Amino acid sequence: GTEIYTTMFISQDTQGYAVNKKFSVDWYWGEFSFAYVGVGEFFIWEQVPTDQIIEYGTAFDYDVNASATSGIDQYWVNDTINFQIDGNGIITNATFLSIGEYWLEIGVNDTFGSNITTSIKITVNDTTPPTWDQVPTDQIIEHGIVFSYDVNASDFSGVDQFWVNDTINFQIDDNGIIINATSLSGGSYWLEIKVYDPYGNNISTTIKITVQLFPFKVELSHPGDIIYFEGDIENEILWQITCSNISNPHYYIYKNDSLIRDGSWQLGDSILVNVIMWV
Repeated sequence: GTEIYTTMFISQDTQGYAVNKKFSVDWYWGEFSFAYVGVGEFFIWEQVPTDQIIEYGTAFDYDVNASATSGIDQYWVNDTINFQIDGNGIITNATFLSIGEYWLEIGVNDTFGSNITTSIKITVNDTTPPTWDQVPTDQIIEHGIVFSYDVNASDFSGVDQFWVNDTINFQIDDNGIIINATSLSGGSYWLEIKVYDPYGNNISTTIKITVQLFPFKVELSHPGDIIYFEGDIENEILWQITCSNISNPHYYIYKNDSLIRDGSWQLGDSILVNVIMWV
């Protein structure tokens, strides 16, 4: 019979195969018979590459593998600015990857010049919350003292915002410094503190701020009795006042249970009144 040789080439099927097969067509007694006489080359991904997600700031490392009867000649990627691939199919980032999506075409060539390719999406996300440089702790202050407390946090994407839940009594600035927004009464204040990064991730903690009221002490000098003669001048009463643990002192003077004078005074001042004014 007559032998006719032909070659059939399928570049890539739906499963990622590239197949080369050589057949002979043999004319024999008026019928065709097909005999496989050549070497068939199977070219396939061992695991079809899939989309990848990595955390911002971490190194990208992804292993792809293909098999070919003739042997693998070369792996390659189309984006060589951001990625690189070695002879074993290991893909790594070639530069620092910013947050976003990267479409990457991956190809493999065999020694016969055939190739298979696929494209994957690599997503770089930031899902990591900030961390405290020093974990905030409970605070104690004395009544009348200005409250000031500095909290600090770090994040790979940077710190976007500091926040406190009690904005009636406290406020916090962009540097994490907490101060009282009003005069604090004695007692305990529970304050929640949060720090956000630009992508909404946050870390929080709650501290107790205790404002202590210490017992105050006032000592008032007692002037001696005065005998007043009509027409006398310079009959004055002088009070010397000493005190501790008191803020915003105020005094009141009564005559026969009637208030005749009051006012504020500074620590260390004396109060002087002229008797003639009240006779």
